[in-house]
Amino acid sequence: MEIILIFFFYYIKNITIFFLYLTHNLNPNIMKNLKNIFVIIFMITPLFTFAQVDEDASAGKLKLEGSIGSDEGGVYLISENCQYSGKYYFAPILPTDTDDKKTNKKNAKSNKKTQKKIDKYASKLNGEITGMTVTCLMNKEKRQISFGNIVAPITEPIEIATTPAANDLNKTIYQIALRVNIMKNLSKTISFAGEEVNGVESVMYYYVNPNCKKIAGLPQGAEGERIISNLAKAAEMGAGLLTDLIGIKGKVEAATEEVKKLKPPHNIAAGAANAQAISNVAKLTNEVEGLIKNIQDLNKSIKKQEQL
Repeated sequence: MEIILIFFFYYIKNITIFFLYLTHNLNPNIMKNLKNIFVIIFMITPLFTFAQVDEDASAGKLKLEGSIGSDEGGVYLISENCQYSGKYYFAPILPTDTDDKKTNKKNAKSNKKTQKKIDKYASKLNGEITGMTVTCLMNKEKRQISFGNIVAPITEPIEIATTPAANDLNKTIYQIALRVNIMKNLSKTISFAGEEVNGVESVMYYYVNPNCKKIAGLPQGAEGERIISNLAKAAEMGAGLLTDLIGIKGKVEAATEEVKKLKPPHNIAAGAANAQAISNVAKLTNEVEGLIKNIQDLNKSIKKQEQL
């Protein structure tokens, strides 16, 4: 049985933005009810706050996707990202050998806390979990990553007999999540591997799936056409998904009104479900926007390569 962990703090920034959007021009009762839902989710949702403040404040964070599991070496991520593929172990990676003794002491203390969190996380794992996203720092030489924010995939919702509006909202979100995965797979056809400059000549390198084959320049012929077509389809899907995510506001309002009519304890469970739904909308919006940005960057690199 897969473990679905809710890492609410990872979403709080995007949730807040989306929350402000939802409450704009709504009547005071709806605004009050939505605020109550946020209070409810904090009361009943277990929070796994594994991110280290010092590490999150550092530059160079990576966003990796793949499967999380554990073995004799510890908790690992098998990354599917072409540039950083393979197995990386979660580990305390803050330096303890700097010239500043206070920093070393502080980092050692933080590393010790992080290791405890990793051990606790390992105890909750039950087999390998696929479709995970990790935002982290990396020590590539040691094949280690920091224990940063971990986001689980959105799973198919379980219907609750007393909340038809909430059921409809969560079904819609899940269907959107499935389409986001299609968009993601289309955009993964190719990924940018970097630019190399030799004198006045510049060459763009790409990873092409399957198998993350590294090539110089865009493939020609049918393969090149397939890549361009997939990127165009993904971009079109992204525009449609953002429109649908904005249009979900009405269903959120309906589910919120439904909560107001319920009595305890049903209103608490429904309110928590709505808060998680809002979190998922923020998550998907952020993900789609990131995919669109990646596609735009890819198209810019392809256009630049064609002009060389």
